Amino acid sequence: MIYRITSALLFCSLTTGLFAQTLQPEALSLAKKFRISPEKLSILTVKVGDKRETLIDINSNKKLTLASLSKVVTSYSVLQNFPLDHRFITRIKTDGRIVNSTLEGNLYLVGGGDPSFGMDGMNELVASLKKRGIKKITGAIIVDDSYFDNVRYDESRGDKRADFIYDAPVGAMSYNWNSIKVTVTPGKNGEKAKVEIYPPNDYVKVSGSIKTKNGRSNDVIAERRRKKNGENILHLKGSLGQSYGPLVFERNITDPDLWSGSNLVYMLRKEGIAFNEKVKNGMAPYSAMTLAEFRGKDTLGLLSDLNKDSNNHVAEMLAKAIAVKNKKQGSIFEGVKIINQETQSLAITPQGYSFVSPSGLSPQNQISSANMLKILRGIAMNKKHYEVFMQSLPEAGVDGTLKKRKIASTKVEWVKAKTGFITGAIALGGYAKKNDGTLVAFSFIYNGSDKEQQVTDFYDQLIAEIMDKENSVAVH
Repeated sequence: MIYRITSALLFCSLTTGLFAQTLQPEALSLAKKFRISPEKLSILTVKVGDKRETLIDINSNKKLTLASLSKVVTSYSVLQNFPLDHRFITRIKTDGRIVNSTLEGNLYLVGGGDPSFGMDGMNELVASLKKRGIKKITGAIIVDDSYFDNVRYDESRGDKRADFIYDAPVGAMSYNWNSIKVTVTPGKNGEKAKVEIYPPNDYVKVSGSIKTKNGRSNDVIAERRRKKNGENILHLKGSLGQSYGPLVFERNITDPDLWSGSNLVYMLRKEGIAFNEKVKNGMAPYSAMTLAEFRGKDTLGLLSDLNKDSNNHVAEMLAKAIAVKNKKQGSIFEGVKIINQETQSLAITPQGYSFVSPSGLSPQNQISSANMLKILRGIAMNKKHYEVFMQSLPEAGVDGTLKKRKIASTKVEWVKAKTGFITGAIALGGYAKKNDGTLVAFSFIYNGSDKEQQVTDFYDQLIAEIMDKENSVAVH
């Protein structure tokens, strides 16, 4: 589905016209109903049209922590730096030669910074080796991770590590978002539950077990542990009720380069290509010959991973890629510097903006709702960029992080917005469209200790009231 509105119209709507605040009393009343203090909010809602009409303005210039709404800022920079058909490339190279069916030399897996590289890509690379008739490799399997710096966890994340997918490490050679999906399926009462890991690999070893019990109980504990050789242990304990059904969860891995190389080895072994050496790090010689390459997702695909799934790993990979694109070191620090330089062209109010983390994991990422709407306007200034961005956003009741959130209004055609949540900060920013064609841009940011469900319910009902009560003409 394409969500069209001319960039000139949206630009005009956010820079000129009236400031009516027609729904201000309703918004304040609703905040009171949900026991949310206005002082904890920065909200700006604007009707898009040939004249600007501000519907709600609650502390719109107040700078608050925006959590994963930060990915809208990152999206703006990605669209500025990469063509819509751009694809990052992962290559397999060699410094040797193929004699009969033997590759005499080293095999290099060379990362090109692709955030989307996974099992399909690895299968395609190994299939290309088979097409060349390679059945044996005499040299080492070497992972070249040098396209980015070697910082796996940027300091903007803080110094506390977690083994959940949101804290996955980053590397130029990464695989499957540097994480695994674990499915635990209960068996018969008293028996061990079945444990499956995707993607299948030899890097993550499972220890312990899960016992099946009657009922719907779930006290499964999964802990990731690291061995000295880099391999990861997933230690499982606890029990799962028969009636609970399959339990699915995700965990990250520790070393992107070794993890990626291990998965290459797994695929080589699966396809019957023999080799003797273990995986190690290194750099491919400049003269190395390319044997195979895989082109990852295009810009829309990457932005969809970024925004629909709110993927932190993708955000940080893209920030490093932005740095390399601008001939800087492939670091988040350099990427963020470029992102901040680019947002300056949008008339961002400096006192209402602070951006240090492309993913939004840092509480230092702060913005005012007024500035957030300027970012949205900046994206809309390019029609093609706007349409791709809109397709990348979660849609309420349909997909992504908004799949389970339905807006209770028969006048809503769709709501597409980026969510944000870290401890103490809950945000939502994007667009809502009425059945009559009226389009509303909004930015809701909350900082405080109220319950997440309380705040998200307030947001969703606020959107519903805006669409129900706003007596506007359709956009032409």
